[in-house]
Amino acid sequence: MEWGWDNARAILGIIMIFGIAFGLSENKKAFPWKVVLGAVAIQFAFALILFGVPIIRELLFGANKLVDGLIAATAAGTGFVFGPVLGTQAGWEGLTGQPGPIFAVHLLPLIIVVAALSAILWHWHVLRWVTKGFAYVFRRLLGLGGATSLAVSANVFMGMTEAPILIKPYIKGMSRSEIFILMTAGFATVAGSVLVLYGVFLRDVMPNALGQLLAASLIAAPAAVALALVMVPETVEETQRAHEPDFEYESTMDAFATGASDGLKILANIITMLIAALALLFLVNLLLGWLGAIAGFSPWETAKSFDIEAMPDKWRVFGTYMSIPEWLQIGLTYLGMGVEWIIEMVSLPFLWIIKVLLIPVALMQRFAGDAGLSIQVILGWVFSPIMYMIGVPMGEAAQSGSLMGIKTVLTEFIAFLDLASIPVDEMTPRTRMITAHAINGFANFGSIGILIGGLSIIEPARRTTFLELAWKTLIAGTLATCLSGAVVGALPAGLFFGG
Repeated sequence: MEWGWDNARAILGIIMIFGIAFGLSENKKAFPWKVVLGAVAIQFAFALILFGVPIIRELLFGANKLVDGLIAATAAGTGFVFGPVLGTQAGWEGLTGQPGPIFAVHLLPLIIVVAALSAILWHWHVLRWVTKGFAYVFRRLLGLGGATSLAVSANVFMGMTEAPILIKPYIKGMSRSEIFILMTAGFATVAGSVLVLYGVFLRDVMPNALGQLLAASLIAAPAAVALALVMVPETVEETQRAHEPDFEYESTMDAFATGASDGLKILANIITMLIAALALLFLVNLLLGWLGAIAGFSPWETAKSFDIEAMPDKWRVFGTYMSIPEWLQIGLTYLGMGVEWIIEMVSLPFLWIIKVLLIPVALMQRFAGDAGLSIQVILGWVFSPIMYMIGVPMGEAAQSGSLMGIKTVLTEFIAFLDLASIPVDEMTPRTRMITAHAINGFANFGSIGILIGGLSIIEPARRTTFLELAWKTLIAGTLATCLSGAVVGALPAGLFFGG
């Protein structure tokens, strides 16, 4: 397995990420060295165990076979509800001759199925003991309280607003640092219900996509803890922190019904956010394209383009044409020329001001070249240094950075769609894997409102704390997923692809 400068640079990227978090720390004298070193060690251990131990690797990649079964199960439900033509991808393609699937009908209902299945597995103690196993690791190695460790591990499988429900009675008494860990873990991972959907998106362009994304959430969890404690160091003794609670459904039927209802809420939220986000993206790109097109205008030529039409030699008065005296024509002509000159002189300073303001746009348009100016291109420039530092080659850093920017400004849903649309021969498997890890989290502007709203309903008394930590959570969650990308970027690519 090859290992080179790209891998070594990812190690520097890990240091850089913690350096950024340290720069934003509320107490720089309380840097949690043991937690940071322990979290990074756990991340590498997770990666090496999940992908390096043959039997575990086969089990992890076996999860990808689950996708076909879940899609078939979902098609059975949608086929009944919407009919065999509209409700199944094959029926739709046969009717219209257009390639499927229809997201709202064929893919998004998968979320309802997975949410219901997850709730049942929790009630049957399958998912509960897996979650508690990871919680034990975090509690023993990172010194977390029982409630916090359970919430962090639950975020690997549940959503950012669902996982806190497990520890609802304890949130009121949690320290500021513990709440920040809870919020950051929610932003550094994605819910299992949509994780499966993202695996479906990527299965044709990335080997073992679902297994890779599940591993990404596992690797990002300890990163969220470490970065949260760097930015908001703990001040409460371990013995005084909240202990591990136990969340129960009343029955299997209750779990099924509650899970399905929660899945429907997630589906509706995704559809709403997707329509709004794509519309906003289109409008922003339309504006940028227009600004890029006019940014190179000449103020002088634009001012001179104002022209008053020549005076006619006849005027129409009461339905008849009357000749205009020559002396009046000459006078009006000179008057028009004077007005033109005044308008040109008055407008010229304003046009130059506009020209100066559009200089950045003109420069960006020049750098964008044939691709044209768009939000994807701009975000690619902004995030490309970070993607380069976590191991993405320079030639692909802008493309990868663009996806990272789309994920942060809009949603990870759109970022995964864009990643899936990149042909196999236009992005190397290693870069695609690192990028998938980096965008595999809920850290985006829209999620801030969703997270604060959900937590405020669960525990209204701590709403002020949630609001104070909101923007820090966005930064910490973004850094955590980048840290996950840096960890896999530091290891030989052959470990993950069997080479």
